[in-house]
Amino acid sequence: MKKILSISLAFVLMFFTSTFANAKQLADITAEHWAAQEILTVINGGIMGITAEGYFNPDEVMTRADFTTTMLRALGHRDVTNNAENMFKDVTPDFWGYQDILKSQRLGLIYGYGDKTFRPLNNITKAEVESVISHITEDTDFIDDSVLDVFKDKDDIPAWAIERYAKAVDMGVYVNYPDKSMLQPKKLLTRAECAVILYKLRDALGSVKKEFVAEEQTLGIEHLNISEDAKNNEVVVTNFRKIIKAGNILKIQFAEDFSSKRYTEGSPVKFVTTQDILTEEGRMLIPANSQFIGVASNFQKERAFNKSASTGFEIRQVILPNGDAIDFTGNTLKDIRPSKAAKFGKVAGYTLLGTAVGGGSAVGIAAMSGGKSNKYSTAMAVGLPVGAGVGLATGLMTKGLSVKEKVGKDLYIELLSDLVIRN
Repeated sequence: MKKILSISLAFVLMFFTSTFANAKQLADITAEHWAAQEILTVINGGIMGITAEGYFNPDEVMTRADFTTTMLRALGHRDVTNNAENMFKDVTPDFWGYQDILKSQRLGLIYGYGDKTFRPLNNITKAEVESVISHITEDTDFIDDSVLDVFKDKDDIPAWAIERYAKAVDMGVYVNYPDKSMLQPKKLLTRAECAVILYKLRDALGSVKKEFVAEEQTLGIEHLNISEDAKNNEVVVTNFRKIIKAGNILKIQFAEDFSSKRYTEGSPVKFVTTQDILTEEGRMLIPANSQFIGVASNFQKERAFNKSASTGFEIRQVILPNGDAIDFTGNTLKDIRPSKAAKFGKVAGYTLLGTAVGGGSAVGIAAMSGGKSNKYSTAMAVGLPVGAGVGLATGLMTKGLSVKEKVGKDLYIELLSDLVIRN
């Protein structure tokens, strides 16, 4: 019992380690890696993990036990405890993948062999993986294997796997890197290739037979702590999604310099996240470099009588670095407008300019009148306040200031709808 408990705890810790990972922690995956987006997605979704040092090891080959665990997670089976009877003579309770293999056995997900072995440490080929994909997805009346004709090595597919491979390829759940014309069915599956397969399976989840997909379950409630003004700070975490509840506040940044002189009501505006958005508990929600797409709303141009411009922003979509585009609705907490200091500075500038002009005019008038000191004093006494008054009036009557924000300036938005992020 203690061994089973320790194994379960190890899986829980592995799940949280992978969930808390972010791009900056990866020591061996750069943005240029051919499977970077898919790898980041499965890591942040808690489907595949990284080492304590931040290595994903993309070229490491997968074992049958490895693939079983990742498939279960991709299908939403986060719990690893079950009451299935162990029929495999080569899988014992002290093996790290014991619980997952038994769950796979109970579901009929990945079969063992006729001699009652599972062979958990055997490596798995790409053809075997595509056979599993075909097995768990909805059956079709007719499978046209001509879909394989575009691949130069289609004859390398084992006879038993041809129809299964064709079905998976037709669904788009396959990987053919680096040569697009080669399937390499006998090649051992690498971790990077597994990430791509599972990423594509996520988009085809609607085609997976219901008996293999776990029911959505709430794993916990976590919290955001971005602003004290938030009406809600809860994030619901399920085995399939992270749901940032309406009322939460997010901090994003201008993706480009903004000036109200170049925009009107409804003009598109782009924002970004320069840092990962995490829950207080450390869970990755929105990675850095995600793009937020919005429009200017409640827009007012600068107007006469010193009325300055103002605008709010309605945010309609976020595009994650992996390409996922998620629609939602959010608004800026408050409209942005020039600061009181800027508006005061504008009026003060006009006033000072008027004072200077008035003083200069007074000096000129006094000089033309003979230039005696008492005439200078009299002229200045009249010219300075008159000039200041004219400057003040001008400052108050001319158009107000435009709104200007620099790239990188923070902006706080309130979610008006839930923001749902798939694992």
